[in-house]
Amino acid sequence: MSLQSLLDLSISHDQKKIGVSEERVRAILPEARNLIAFYRAYPDIMIDHMIAAENEGKKENEKNKFKFFVY
Repeated sequence: MSLQSLLDLSISHDQKKIGVSEERVRAILPEARNLIAFYRAYPDIMIDHMIAAENEGKKENEKNKFKFFVY
């Protein structure tokens, strides 16, 4: 693969438009309701998922060390 073809791929990827429309939101609404209900019952899992997403791709010394303990 040539350098120009790689540059063309990155340019076309950056210009991809992603929009939020009412139809797209309504399509995921049932799944979103289930997730919200799950995270309301298990807030510790929600925090674990948020921290894992934030730490993704970071070096060990840059990672968030927050721990949520339920007593």
